Amino acid sequence: MVVNQGGDVLLVEVKSGGLEFRPDGIFKVYGDRSKDVKAQVGLQYGAMRSRLQDAGLRVNLRHLLVLPGVRVQSDTAQWPRERIVDSADLPSIVSRITQVLGPGVSDRELAGRVVAFFENRFRVQPDVSALAGRLQQASTLLSAGLATWVPRIESPSGVIRVVATAGSGKTQLALRLLRDADAAGRRAAYICFNRALADHMARVAPVRAPAETFHEFALRFARRSGRVVDFGANSAFQDIADHCIETIGEAVPDLDLVVLDEVQDLQPEWVQAMLARLRPDGRAVLLEDPAQQLYPDRAQFDIADAVTVTSNENFRSPRALVRLINGLRLTEVEVEACSACEGEMPDPIAYTGHAMSAGARWKPSSAACGAASRSRTWPWSACAAGSGPHCRAWTTWGAGRCVASRDAMTTAAAQSGPRGRC
Repeated sequence: MVVNQGGDVLLVEVKSGGLEFRPDGIFKVYGDRSKDVKAQVGLQYGAMRSRLQDAGLRVNLRHLLVLPGVRVQSDTAQWPRERIVDSADLPSIVSRITQVLGPGVSDRELAGRVVAFFENRFRVQPDVSALAGRLQQASTLLSAGLATWVPRIESPSGVIRVVATAGSGKTQLALRLLRDADAAGRRAAYICFNRALADHMARVAPVRAPAETFHEFALRFARRSGRVVDFGANSAFQDIADHCIETIGEAVPDLDLVVLDEVQDLQPEWVQAMLARLRPDGRAVLLEDPAQQLYPDRAQFDIADAVTVTSNENFRSPRALVRLINGLRLTEVEVEACSACEGEMPDPIAYTGHAMSAGARWKPSSAACGAASRSRTWPWSACAAGSGPHCRAWTTWGAGRCVASRDAMTTAAAQSGPRGRC
């Protein structure tokens, strides 16, 4: 196919090899059979004309027969000589095509549509839901490592700590443990810190395995003990947590398995209270990610004889996002990008809400920009000039001061930014 600047099309039919010239036309020889070239060209010409019309492309369509293996001495009624290129004409075939097709009247939009038609290019819009579904399936398959191996690990104390980054498969592991326990008739429970995560797990976990926050359990435990909780008091949640810690040791252990999630946001005393619920041969799996710790007052703690498993592989987040995280050193240990999706470099949105003090301003952080530049996130020159789209950090915020790079989520005055964080 040849398309000119106006979108007009020249259909070029090349016939080489065995040919027979008969009074009734030109025939192409295929073994012991022969086919009428005029009929072949006519069939293709008609089909192409129909397809162009169906696509809404109202353009001129012409044809040219190329016979590179023979020399044509004269034309016929069926085949005018100007529509045939023989072996002698091949050196000037470009001129012949220009002569037959012509330059056309310039129409870039129509010509572009015709070219896209012949290149089988489709106009499509991304189906975000379909993409999300495929990525979810891919990440589920890729991140099955923890769910495969952790259940096989034996711990003398019955406690296994899984310290793993976001997207490493901790939720899959929790579901696997709860489902296996339910299938075996063992009593299990899931405890976390945030209500949203507890609600999600309650929807997908086995019905007989309760999924709740620590404070939900503490409230149930208090009410079961006959305690009246006054939620009008500021200390209501602290009171039920203290009651649970102090008295749960008197209760009969009721669990064969407890899965504690978001351990980085749980107090050590809460964890010990949940471990006290285990029967003699019970098992506990603690899931945590220090990089996702929300509350700076949570103390680090050890559990005697616990087996620790670590994973720094992120199978969920796009690889471009993980490179940005590593470039900005937002985690103590570099995260390994294992997602099936490359993704695009994110463009963080600067928070400019009314809480910003009058003296607050933006300033590029060379530490953060340099680190991200080394991971090929954006050009160092842009950061040095203060124009890097991702290299902004608060220099002042009320009484506190936020710093970039590894300390971007900390502040000198713990309550100076939203929720104590910048």
